[in-house]
Amino acid sequence: LVPSRFLAAPADEAVTLASSLFLHDPSGWAHIGGNMLFLSAFGGSAEDALGPRRFLGLYLAAGALAGIGQTLMSAESARAMIGASGAIAGVVAASLTLRPRAPIRLLAPVPMLTLPAWLIAGEFFALNVLAAFAGPSDGPIAVAAHLAGFVGGLVLARCLAHGGR
Repeated sequence: LVPSRFLAAPADEAVTLASSLFLHDPSGWAHIGGNMLFLSAFGGSAEDALGPRRFLGLYLAAGALAGIGQTLMSAESARAMIGASGAIAGVVAASLTLRPRAPIRLLAPVPMLTLPAWLIAGEFFALNVLAAFAGPSDGPIAVAAHLAGFVGGLVLARCLAHGGR
């Protein structure tokens, strides 16, 4: 998803908004590893609460909101954005909303330490807020996408959990 191209021709570029939700940074394993770690830690409880169809809807909608949020914050950017992180941020927020006390087992720095989901999700959100104030919106990490996906996940989880659409 390239923000400047998307804003210039949204209908022509809509497919990039959807396809970006399934892409990860190809420059190294750290990005995809972090995404998969968060998805495995939070995705199960969100999917259990919502069911597989609503979970997929949440992932797609939160990811779309993440892409739109990043696009609005970096409208002039010609840098391609990959959006899986924003969608996963929505999953983290949904898990926080639906099962805030779900136990999350840490791998580091203290292996086998278990903390509640609200603490880890809150730290994730706080670190992204700090990053948003620390750097430009066109940096290598789409912080605005993380925040927009997270907020989208908070709202969407409430709607989807109660049978809304």
